[in-house]
Amino acid sequence: MSRMPEPLDLPVAVLRERLVTGAARCNQVCDNVLKRLARAEGVEDALAWIDDTYARRVAESRDALRGRGRALGSLHGIPIVLDDACDMERVPSKRGFDALDRSLGERDASLTALLRSAGALLFAKSAIPALRVGEGTTGATTLLAKRCFPLAVTVEARGEMIRAAARSSLFAYRPSAGMVPQSGLFRIAPTLDNVAVLAIDLEGLALLVDALVGQEPLSASEPKPHPQLGKALKTPPPVTPTIGFVSDDRDAAKAPLDELMGALGRNAFQTPLPEVFAEAVPQSERIFTAEAAKSLAPYRRRYAEAAPETLEKIVDVGESLSAVDYLRALDWRPVLKSGLDEVLSRCDVVASIGPIENETSATFDETLLAFVGLPFMTLPLLETSDGSPLGLTLAAKHGEDARLMRTAAWLLKKLEGQLD
Repeated sequence: MSRMPEPLDLPVAVLRERLVTGAARCNQVCDNVLKRLARAEGVEDALAWIDDTYARRVAESRDALRGRGRALGSLHGIPIVLDDACDMERVPSKRGFDALDRSLGERDASLTALLRSAGALLFAKSAIPALRVGEGTTGATTLLAKRCFPLAVTVEARGEMIRAAARSSLFAYRPSAGMVPQSGLFRIAPTLDNVAVLAIDLEGLALLVDALVGQEPLSASEPKPHPQLGKALKTPPPVTPTIGFVSDDRDAAKAPLDELMGALGRNAFQTPLPEVFAEAVPQSERIFTAEAAKSLAPYRRRYAEAAPETLEKIVDVGESLSAVDYLRALDWRPVLKSGLDEVLSRCDVVASIGPIENETSATFDETLLAFVGLPFMTLPLLETSDGSPLGLTLAAKHGEDARLMRTAAWLLKKLEGQLD
């Protein structure tokens, strides 16, 4: 007799459907999370904060809403772990730095409030490196890889969470710059910082991002249309998508690139990128270092003896940068974005094999995509010759998040043999 799957073994969309219909209850999901955390190895360092009693109270409140026949949110009962750069009211915000251990969030971050209103179960925070630049673990990928949570929200600057997710065979997505409100996040490089969401499947990714889209509080800007990624995921492309693969001579990329090109046939082409795109790495580093130096200098002054060594270096280097060099680095962003837009005018998405551990691309990687603010994701489709996870990175034009999600869904079906 086969064993009934536990809630966390289910695809995210199936779990949500069971919770909405009453086939599963939020307190069962909560218990499943707590039990897995208790028995999984190596998760202690991955958690920044969790409160079992509070977790059960949150789950009971969601079950009570359904019991009273109240309207349920799009993420009703789904447990989501936020990383410690996201504020939660009255919850410790350690930021990976022991000296801040007693600091409590004064209010929810905007995205935390959006997730609560969508019915998500929020009762844990994942660990981050000290002040996002020092030593420490990236806990979200560990917690999802061990199936203790199905979804996570993180904060990053240069594609580092996308790389970490790819190494853990997870789906990860960084939306177009400006699509998700960032008030209440621990930002150290505002020009580059954005959220990156992680999921165990593509449907979960779309559900999560849809819940996060919103406008900054008190924003005077005109509201923008919602991308409706969940709808895009289920909508067949109006025409067969074309994917432009960046030419790649890295050893680990050759075989999988040839395989993908063969599987997609005339729906794919290779395109070289000029060496000028390699400027994204040093220019991104200048912006990050200058802005992080400004953001982190107060921590060095207050916690001089406890401050991470990396922080000391960043502040020293950032404060030595000239204003002219910083402004020149900013000028590179529209230049490189325009170049990528030209490539994307010939295809639906641009793609690259990787990230690849210990092999760097000269012109195209997550740092470039984060630098110019395009939406991009990693799909856990591939493996290296030794069996290590190897992701596939896809990117679309700024604002075309729905096209990116729709093309990713088409590609998965194509490679699984569900399409002719």
